[in-house]
Amino acid sequence: MKANINPSYISIMTVTKDTTHRELDDNLIAIKKRYTSEFNSLKLLFSANWSDADLLAILDEVVGDLDLAISRISEGIVYSLPFRII
Repeated sequence: MKANINPSYISIMTVTKDTTHRELDDNLIAIKKRYTSEFNSLKLLFSANWSDADLLAILDEVVGDLDLAISRISEGIVYSLPFRII
């Protein structure tokens, strides 16, 4: 049985924790520009276990709502990353 994976998140799921800004695809770069302060806050809290791409995907999912992003990560409720195990 094949898993259904949203193609827009394929690059997100394959990016490593050490990804630089240049390596992120255009969509993630746009998200990073849109939610810079929220991204920096998430990165301070979760960078040990979450890649930049994962954090950006979550911010996109919650439309930049930092409190909701923190809550979803803490509770393990992240819809954009269905295979995330921490």
